[in-house]
Amino acid sequence: MEADQTRIFRLDSHGGEVPYDGKCHVHIGPEGPKEKILEDDDSRLHGYRLSEITFLDAFKLAHQYLKGKKMPWDSK
Repeated sequence: MEADQTRIFRLDSHGGEVPYDGKCHVHIGPEGPKEKILEDDDSRLHGYRLSEITFLDAFKLAHQYLKGKKMPWDSK
């Protein structure tokens, strides 16, 4: 989240564990009409697999964002 509590991105597990063969998704941007929801097989992820993400991968995404680097869902 940003300092003002607006969401940057959220890996969504719907409050529980996602099974290994389950479909994951990510919420991008603040909640509301501008929010994007990308499923694991969405082409805007450019091959990045949400179903293979670990806690350390999620932490790397946050670090990547803080360093101003492109996220997997950013336009190439």
